[in-house]
Formats: sequence, C-alpha cells, structure tokens
Amino acid sequence: MVTLKNHGRMKIRKLEGTRKDLKQLVVGDHFCACLDKRGLVYTFGDGKKGALGHGGEKRKDYPTLIYNLHLKGIIITKLAAGN
Repeated sequence: MVTLKNHGRMKIRKLEGTRKDLKQLVVGDHFCACLDKRGLVYTFGDGKKGALGHGGEKRKDYPTLIYNLHLKGIIITKLAAGN
C-alpha cells in the first residue's frame, strides 16, 4: 500500500509484464516510480505535466512500464522523486 498526497492510498495491484523482484520504489507527492532488477522503470499516479514519462498526462492506477526507455534499450540503475 502506498499513500500519495491528496490522492489517499493506492494499492499496487500488479507490476505490468513482469514478476521480477523490485529493486527500488520511490514516492513523490502525486506519483510513484518502481525500478526492477532488470533496470526497467514503471510509474503510476497523477500524470499531470508528463510526470509519469508515458508521453501524456493520463493518470495510471497501476505500475506501468515506461516503454520509450525500454524500446531504446536504456537501463536505469537508480531512481529519485521530488514534489
């Protein structure tokens, strides 16, 4: 269970496309980001101003892979979040 400011609590229902272990979870005021052990990044929460990295402002209610990073072969090693 994750609590987001002004959005109450959100339960992580699934991690899309993988059952791999998470390496890191970071929480901002309105969104969360997850990093798995393969270096893939998943985000969810409020997408305003492109905060989630999915190319739009749509809210995501469950962790969703940032496909653009994945398709370009970019491997992430650490996450950080702010407000």
